[in-house]
Amino acid sequence: MDHYYPEGQTLLYETVDMVMSGFLDSQERIAPRMKRTLRVVLGVFYDGADNLSDAKTYPKNLVATAKRVRALGWELMTFGIGENGVELARKMGFPDDEAHALTVAATRHGVHHSMNSFSQTTTTRATRSSS
Repeated sequence: MDHYYPEGQTLLYETVDMVMSGFLDSQERIAPRMKRTLRVVLGVFYDGADNLSDAKTYPKNLVATAKRVRALGWELMTFGIGENGVELARKMGFPDDEAHALTVAATRHGVHHSMNSFSQTTTTRATRSSS
């Protein structure tokens, strides 16, 4: 982290939309009995502006996809590393409450904190859903 510098080549909105759309397609092929216990938690870790997504269609397309997956019960989380996680969550159509959108310092400790938070959230959700 001491020698990490973002280089401004971020295709954030389109990438997140493609990942969620791919998971949606995969979910349609899962057996109905498995769907009842399936839990999807997606975390987006962000360190700067999206400067490559098509501005004509994004983040509008991503917001529409986020609305679809949230209706299916997916949990969407945003982690801003040195950036405002709440603001990004709003732009993407993700929940912007403190349990789902977090801003951390762009330091080794901040990144570690965001990873820990995501790991604890997914572990807690998995434990609760399997009981």
